[in-house]
Amino acid sequence: MWVSARIVVGSGLLMAALGAHSEGVAPLELECLLAPHLTVKIGSPVPGALAKVLVDRGDVVRVDQVVAILDSRAQIDAVELSKARVEYTARRMARNEALYRDELLSAQQKDEMETDAELSRLELQERQTQVEIRQIRSPVSGVVIERFKGPGE
Repeated sequence: MWVSARIVVGSGLLMAALGAHSEGVAPLELECLLAPHLTVKIGSPVPGALAKVLVDRGDVVRVDQVVAILDSRAQIDAVELSKARVEYTARRMARNEALYRDELLSAQQKDEMETDAELSRLELQERQTQVEIRQIRSPVSGVVIERFKGPGE
């Protein structure tokens, strides 16, 4: 699924150039039609329905600005589940540390707990990335000149 918008690149330079004038000289008023220097089609690497579109035609966007968000409720729930597992494995490690010091817990059992803790941490990181990639960001600075999709599409 591609969420698309056209963005005019370099418009900030044009606006700055048109707005600049010497003191005592009246600003120059021009009527013109601006054509985009570069048109960029943006989207998401993962399929999904749009939950929010944060920009509209005429909006100025910056590089890496979030312009739309895909529905990520299931991914957010998965992050919460992973956080709970990371917390549980940390508590389990803390509880069993004394047992290991007193030699009531084998090195293998301790290693399994440490591995579970690391796997839980990595799983959380992967699930957070899944939420992050559902945020569609602008690859360039410019002005949105067209929007093709809306929430729910």
